[in-house]
Order: sequence, then C-alpha cells, then structure tokens
Amino acid sequence: MPSLTHYLSLAGLAVNYYASLASATGVILPLYTWPSDSTWEPVYSALAAYPDVDFYVIVNPNSGPGTSSPPASDYVTGVETLNSYANAHTLGYVRVNWANRDIGEVKTDIDIYSQWASYDSATSSSSRKKRSPCNHEGENSYTGNPWHTNTPWTTLTRTSTSTAAATTSTSTSSSTTTTISSPTLPSTSTSTSNPSSTPTTPSTTTNTGITLSGIFFDEAPQSSSTSELSYMQEAADYVKSKSTSFAALNTNTSTPAIVFNPGTAPATEYFDYATHIVDFESTYTAWLDQQQEDSSSKTAAAVIEGVDSGDYSQSAIIINSVPQDVDYGAVIDAAVSKGVALVYLTTDFDYKTLESVGKVAAAITEA
Repeated sequence: MPSLTHYLSLAGLAVNYYASLASATGVILPLYTWPSDSTWEPVYSALAAYPDVDFYVIVNPNSGPGTSSPPASDYVTGVETLNSYANAHTLGYVRVNWANRDIGEVKTDIDIYSQWASYDSATSSSSRKKRSPCNHEGENSYTGNPWHTNTPWTTLTRTSTSTAAATTSTSTSSSTTTTISSPTLPSTSTSTSNPSSTPTTPSTTTNTGITLSGIFFDEAPQSSSTSELSYMQEAADYVKSKSTSFAALNTNTSTPAIVFNPGTAPATEYFDYATHIVDFESTYTAWLDQQQEDSSSKTAAAVIEGVDSGDYSQSAIIINSVPQDVDYGAVIDAAVSKGVALVYLTTDFDYKTLESVGKVAAAITEA
C-alpha cells in the first residue's frame, strides 16, 4: 500500500501542476520526426485548433540533445514554432537505459538542453549539419519494441529559414540556400494553418524561443530497487536544480516538467520524483489484452494495469500500432473519466506518422 508520505507528496504535485492547466487530460506526443518542410505541420494545426488542450511535446534531435547547443537550425525553427503556442510544453528527450547509463552522461544531456534557454536566434547558422532525429547504436533494447529506429540520411538542397525568437512561424529574419544532410522522412499532412498565439513565460525564466518546459526520461526503470530509485531521484533533482533554464508549466510553481517512461506500471515511489509517468506504452493489441484481462478478474476494469487510481493524475498512456478503423474516443473517454493526465494513440509503432495528433486532441475535447 502507498504510504501517507507518498499521498501527501502526490497532493502537493497535483495542486501545483493542474490547478491552472486548461484541460484535465492532455496529449503526450513523441515528436521523433525531423522538423523540416511540413513534417511538424499537423502538430501546429492541432495546437491551434485545440487551444484548451495541453500538449506535452517530446523533441529528440539525436537520441538526446546531441553534443552541443544550440541544436540544428531546423530544430530551432521547429521548437520556436511549438513554443509560440501557449498550450505547448516542449520536453527534451534523454535516455537512461533503465538506470544503466552513466549518470554523468545523463546530466550532460540535461545541461545541453538547459543551455537552449540562453540561445539567441540572431546567431543561428543555416549551414549547421542536420542529424537523424534518433541515432541509437542499434534498436531500442526493449524486446519487441524498436521504437526509435535509425533514420537513413540523404543529401538534399533546402532553403533554411531562421526565425526570430518568441515570434510565430510566419516571422523570418533571413533565408539562405544550403546543401545539408537530413533524414529521409515519411509523407505527412500538408495543412496550411499558422500559429496564432504567443508563448506565456513565467517570470522566473527567460524564454528566448527554444526554452524547454522540462525533460522526458526514456527507458526509465520500474522496479523498487534502491539503486534504481536513487538513480532516477538524482536525475530528477538535477533537472530541478536547473529550473531557471526551463519554462515552468504554470505560474504556481517554478519546477519544470519531469516525465519518466518505464512503459509499464512502476513502483509507487517514482511518482514522488516525476511530474508524470508513462505507465503504459505498447501496441493497441496489448492494450486490449490488458483491458480484457482486467474485465475478467475485476468488477470494473482498471484503466492502467498495476497503477493505483490515486496516481492517475500523474499518469500517461501511449498506444501505438492502432488500426485505422479504431474509435479513439472509446480509449480516451475512459482515460478522461478516470482523470488520466496524458494520452496518445497512433497508427504506427515508431511515432513517425502524425496524422492522429488532431484526432486525439479532438477526442479529449469531446470526452
């Protein structure tokens, strides 16, 4: 059973993080495509169409931030555009390899993301080398789920546009043509909507256009091992120590968003360290199997197997490989009714297709 201390901690987090957010349930989006041409346009369109839904958008330049700040110019433009919407909360991707990665390397990634807050768009270079959005040395080691497969590079000529900080995507300062290396990407929506809102920035931070709202820790552990709990607590505390370099979620707290992704229900202690935890990340088939199993053994099926309902306000669900004809509303209605914090469904397994972003936001709005 969760301890009294655990529940008191949860109560404090819930009050701080959800008192001023527009919607009780939001979207968590693994945005693992390269931000060029129209690849992120479906996200911009959804942000504009559903301003009362909060989007937690995970950006991933190179299986993390890469080795230097700022990121490639395409990422600068893309993140600036995301940040121009008040309902977008951008998160930097950091992998921890189930607490096996050297904690010093994890902190270095956090340091690099924190440096984005001091970026000045006037210094951006249109000739910066573009990298694969996820360049692991091989597939993700989570058996059966190669979520972040390498994307092949191709050489092409593109017009690179540098965007002024804290403006919408339609305001440009310069344009040059350069030959770059960039990943080959799948086709996406070609919606023409443009950003229509400006970012809201807490007074404790300096949002220069690509300031992030927090960190997303992928491949997070889930066991109650003392060493793994200590590892994730140290990682979370390090993000908090950099709080002035991240945009807080709302005016009630200066703490950045800290998301753990074990992909399954973790030990309850992890909820004391993170603002959100992805308690389910798998295929739609696995989701149905879980629901059927719960229904056969309990009076009412649990929304997330193994997670106490008191933790739903910090929980996230990511369902991939969803058949085209599935009604998203059935899954999202259940999540919203139980107060699950964040949800996302998509037809593919590697999060390269963004056609479902608007569908998910619409279903949340209608729930």
